[in-house]
Amino acid sequence: GVAGNIAVPLLVINSDDDPICTPSNVDDNLWCFEGDVERALVRTPVGTHCCFYEGRTVWPRSSWSTDASLEFFQAVLVEA
Repeated sequence: GVAGNIAVPLLVINSDDDPICTPSNVDDNLWCFEGDVERALVRTPVGTHCCFYEGRTVWPRSSWSTDASLEFFQAVLVEA
């Protein structure tokens, strides 16, 4: 897979209800996140495709994936 050749820190956030990146796609590429690599996978049961909304309100909605991404890359910078 392509992800195995990525040499920079990578965070993948995927939900099992994603109609585009289905659970089988994630399962087929789990090996990319094994071992001593700067790649991380966050897998959730719900979130659809790119939403990952917090709470059950109609508006305004915020996405927890933004904070998760910032935390990941801040940790990468600390380790560098």
